[in-house]
Amino acid sequence: MAKTKYFQKHKIYRKLMLFIPVLILGAAAGFFAVKALKLTPAPAPEKCINCEKKITKTVKKSEKDSADDKIPFSKTPIQNEGEDPNSSPKITGSISRAQVVNGVLTVRVAIDQFLQSAGTCTIVLTKNGVAKTFSVPTIANPSSSSCEGFDLPVEGNFTSGLWSINLTVQAGDKTGIITGEVQIL
Repeated sequence: MAKTKYFQKHKIYRKLMLFIPVLILGAAAGFFAVKALKLTPAPAPEKCINCEKKITKTVKKSEKDSADDKIPFSKTPIQNEGEDPNSSPKITGSISRAQVVNGVLTVRVAIDQFLQSAGTCTIVLTKNGVAKTFSVPTIANPSSSSCEGFDLPVEGNFTSGLWSINLTVQAGDKTGIITGEVQIL
């Protein structure tokens, strides 16, 4: 019996002595494989034909300008053609929505200029000599502005028919008038 224990004990040691070097070699191989993958350069991008040039491309301001006067492309798209709306002496814009939904008259207004100071939007809705007046503040967006929005209950305020909209926007020393119509059923 003593011999069997001796052989079993040494058998375990022999297995351990074989397993430990294999484990160390495997860890070293894994380490070098990971290191080699990190050092491998990325594959070159595929070449494309007729690809658009990136932001470094330049264009002429207009035909009247000389060929030397060029503007580089930027990430910000040109908002409007023609004059910059912010340089206008008066506020301009449009009524982007005027409709009745679930008994509420919703009016939304887009203002072309960026208003640097707080302003007021005053809407006057008129039909057959009856005028209803409401006011909300302006909201400054990154490159333009808007009115906070008018959500007016129809019941008790408006009768059915065509109402004219006269909206006055005032901010700082600038004023503008935006007009439109809305059909209330």
